Amino acid sequence: MANQSWMDMFERAEAVFLTEGAFDHTPAVLNTYKDFPSGKKPFKYFRMWTSYPSYHVEKSRLHWLKEGDENSALFHSSIRERRQHNNILSIADVNGFGHEEPENITKAFLDFYKELLGSKMVNRVPVNISLVRKGACVTEYHSQILTAAYTMEELKEAIFGIPTVLKLILPDLVAQNQGGFVKGRFIAHNIMAFQFPDSFIKLVMTCITTPRFSLLFNGSLHGFFEAKRGLRQGDPMSPLVFVLGMEYLSRIMKKIGDTEGFQFHERCGALRLNHLSFADDVLLFCRGDFKSVYLLLRGLKLFSMTSGLQPNKKKTAIYCSGMHESETKRLVDASGFQKSTLPFKYLGVPICAKKISSAECSILVEKMTARIKVWSSKNLSFAGRSVLINSVLLSIHMYWSQVLILPKKVIKEIESICRSFLWSGRSTMNGPGNIAWEQLCKSKKAGGIGFQDIAKWNQVAIAKHVWAIATKKDNLWVKWVHNVYIEDEDWWGYEAPIHSSWYWRRLVSIKDLVKQILPPSQFVASDF
Repeated sequence: MANQSWMDMFERAEAVFLTEGAFDHTPAVLNTYKDFPSGKKPFKYFRMWTSYPSYHVEKSRLHWLKEGDENSALFHSSIRERRQHNNILSIADVNGFGHEEPENITKAFLDFYKELLGSKMVNRVPVNISLVRKGACVTEYHSQILTAAYTMEELKEAIFGIPTVLKLILPDLVAQNQGGFVKGRFIAHNIMAFQFPDSFIKLVMTCITTPRFSLLFNGSLHGFFEAKRGLRQGDPMSPLVFVLGMEYLSRIMKKIGDTEGFQFHERCGALRLNHLSFADDVLLFCRGDFKSVYLLLRGLKLFSMTSGLQPNKKKTAIYCSGMHESETKRLVDASGFQKSTLPFKYLGVPICAKKISSAECSILVEKMTARIKVWSSKNLSFAGRSVLINSVLLSIHMYWSQVLILPKKVIKEIESICRSFLWSGRSTMNGPGNIAWEQLCKSKKAGGIGFQDIAKWNQVAIAKHVWAIATKKDNLWVKWVHNVYIEDEDWWGYEAPIHSSWYWRRLVSIKDLVKQILPPSQFVASDF
């Protein structure tokens, strides 16, 4: 424990608690870091900033902080506490050695980021041009779009328009196995293989190789080095170029699918699916025999040797079903990945082979409870709590509701959390609320508050998939559903087989609800 006077005197003080060992208590090591140098503070000012309305908003905000009532000792102590929390006083380098000296901390940071951004990958396997050319490439029409002329007055529009024109042609180049972002030298080689025009390649590579980096930590700038590879987060072009890079993985996997001895998963053979990817989140799947899995691993290794992107072994796992234990062990030994069991989390939601349980949705409930714990310390009015429920709490489940059919128990638990927070300001309370939740979900005209009815919202969100199937929307999942389940049957008269998955049976039941509301003539089907 330390009071405010101590914290003012030793702003950088840090306590580290060791393991108990042979003691009957936990040893504590206190370091005050009293002589830790602050370094040179950076300063930047561009006159063009003053032309933005946000600049004047920030200026008025600073004036209010200077003259307003909140310019108090408590206010300044909270700022110091935040700065102290953000200070980096010790670090472990890439080899696992700890450092506490400021110059060694700086060196560890610079060494890491110079290796990550400021060096080229050696012994890189070149892109297989013939493999890329077997798929869709840039046409003459695409080249005209990408290299359209612009004047000096249109320079800004042209620069910011690079991502826009790239979006126009990506759907023609990228396989449907990739779901992300479509509505280094590896980058250059890859876009060359797709037959992009030279002038456009130069524009892209200029954006990648011209930046220079300095690292800002503990309030000071350190180092200054050129970028050699990598895409910057936040650059509007980054996700689009990254998708082109991942398209090389798709074409490798397509080649693997054509290799003699490779066998697809029994539900994926007709569409010849052996992978799915969203940005750098990748699923590989095949029949459970050693040769097929080994071929997938070889394709993944080839992509890594070409792109420099390595699988994160802590986040990568092998899931086996119906395989002999000896074969499973061979795969684990050959890949270096751990063996795991379903369910696993992919793109934020649990993936399971059976009906999703309430326990597997616990992370959703925990997110909502964690938000309320932060808010419970604030004196919020009834109106303030109702706004937070509608705008924040009930928005947390929306993504899950569009992907999964939530168990009734989970829906009841979410409603209970929202009801408790509305009436008590906490995540739990004894007894029912003053007004039934069903009444609160009615519109304000009908005497309610306008909260979402989670069960109905879940059904409506899943009904979008019913619509997609009925209109034969051109996406991979709809094609897979028609191939595996519906085949040549009429969707509106279709009944789910008893041996089909629980999720599919529930989706078909929602289809019957949609059919009662909207006649089938509302849906215009088209061929794939």
